[in-house]
Amino acid sequence: MQRPEPEDDSDDDDEPKIKKKPSNKLANFFGEAPPTNKKLSKFFGSPAAKEAAKLPAHLRQEYKPNELMFNMEGKVKGGTIQALVERLTQHDVVDTEFLNAFLLTYKSFSTGQVLLELVIKRFTVTPPPGLTPEQEGEFNEKKLTPIRLRVINVLKTWIETYYDDFSEGHMLKTASGFINGEMKTHLKAPSEQLQKLIQKKTAGTVSRKVGVSGQAPLPIVSKSLSAAKIKFVDLDPLEIARQLTIMESTIFNSINASEFLGKAWSTTAADTLSPHIRQLIERANKVTAFVVEAIVQEETPKKRLELIKHFILISEKCLVLNNFNTLMAILAGLSSAPIHRLKRTWAPLTSKLKLELESLRKTMDHASNFAVYRDTLHSVNPPCVPFLGVYLTDLTFIEDGNPDLIKGTSLINFDKRMKVSAVLQEIQRYQTTQYCLQPVPVIENYFAERFKAVQSIDQLYELSLKREPRESNDETVLRLLTESGLY
Repeated sequence: MQRPEPEDDSDDDDEPKIKKKPSNKLANFFGEAPPTNKKLSKFFGSPAAKEAAKLPAHLRQEYKPNELMFNMEGKVKGGTIQALVERLTQHDVVDTEFLNAFLLTYKSFSTGQVLLELVIKRFTVTPPPGLTPEQEGEFNEKKLTPIRLRVINVLKTWIETYYDDFSEGHMLKTASGFINGEMKTHLKAPSEQLQKLIQKKTAGTVSRKVGVSGQAPLPIVSKSLSAAKIKFVDLDPLEIARQLTIMESTIFNSINASEFLGKAWSTTAADTLSPHIRQLIERANKVTAFVVEAIVQEETPKKRLELIKHFILISEKCLVLNNFNTLMAILAGLSSAPIHRLKRTWAPLTSKLKLELESLRKTMDHASNFAVYRDTLHSVNPPCVPFLGVYLTDLTFIEDGNPDLIKGTSLINFDKRMKVSAVLQEIQRYQTTQYCLQPVPVIENYFAERFKAVQSIDQLYELSLKREPRESNDETVLRLLTESGLY
């Protein structure tokens, strides 16, 4: 996939030329090349610094013009950690988009403890020396008080949305000490509200996730169903899809935003840094392997075809349930080499089922960067289990196409974090609603046992060769004539 060309770095002082946007949908995720020195002069401190220059010195920002960079739309492009935190709590600017992106991605350039200490420090900002009583009063009213209110808002949003961050090190102790101490001295009511919020979060009484209204549908299973008597093809396709959806959505909803940072899921520390992403990837791989194994274990083409039909119907139900991750895993199994090559097995498949399978494949086709899938996903209402692979691909492009620091500076590339944040916020939108479905322990246990024992793809391919050995063209013609009774 081609990446967009870097911006023109010419040294003319005219207004920057606006390039035609690339047609590729992922192009907006790639960072433009850093500007040259003359362009930097247009970005540094603009537009905030220009406006601040009109203010009295005691009401201006503390950061230096070269510590914060803005893009042409006036959004933060990069900065030092101190300048970014100042922007986060700025007295004359409220930037909710910046706050959300910051809290989602700060772990890619800092730690929770460092950020917390910098935010607390902002609460106690002091006026510059030599102010008149009138100027000091103006400082307190127009700068100090708004900054303190911004600090309170940052902490409220942080605790409310990402409370798990405070389980690291001494963060909760530090935050509680500040809230019950310095904050309470100056702003008692907000301090008490934050204390109550911490108590609720600690007790687990506040949750971002909500259930779907209504009563869970009754499972489509026999009352006498037992693990020892389960025959997979006799299980209702909708109920199989429901149970797989419950299992996958539970893992998906448990993924923390920090698991997506820095491609942690692909590192040697993935099990520690991205445990739920790794778990969902492994689950999808097991579903794919289960599909392949279930089919090739059957000795006759007729029974193998019966299973293929069953998996097509299960896939359709996954689509109805908006479970795209399981849908993709099943389709991967049906398209895998051990199954795709079974021509004698596939031959009798009805035209209706062939069309239904083709429709499912088109929905999940990777063409044009999964364009059909993306449109389908954005048209559905939660609950939903998106296909995780698309998000991981998007984040990989962002990570590989954008440096952590603005080139030629020591400034944190916040534009990169904004791109990452856009992906993470979409993921979070699908994590807020839970399925209203009833687990069936017998079926759960059945899959748990089957997933433990799945064979490798190489073993399954060898088994596929035993079921339908390779044939020369003459052997294929002879077999078809024999089967038709013409020979």
